[in-house]
Amino acid sequence: NGQGVLHGLEGTTDPVSIYFTCCRALMAVDDLRADVMLEKLVKILNTQVARIEEVDLKQAFLNIPVHQSILEVHRARKHSESSA
Repeated sequence: NGQGVLHGLEGTTDPVSIYFTCCRALMAVDDLRADVMLEKLVKILNTQVARIEEVDLKQAFLNIPVHQSILEVHRARKHSESSA
């Protein structure tokens, strides 16, 4: 279901934000694990949004700032890979 990648963050109020903060720290030092983490985060978001049936709620979920940031960073990194 994608949630297993956040193992160890159970009970936190915003595990996705914590995971994304770690991902950005790895990106800052050009650690290759950042891409793996980012892909897992996108998978989690896609899994969660697929479970939401109402279009307005899907849009609201995707408009959460950290979710927008994750998707923007993912798009930018994919774009830079295809431009290289």
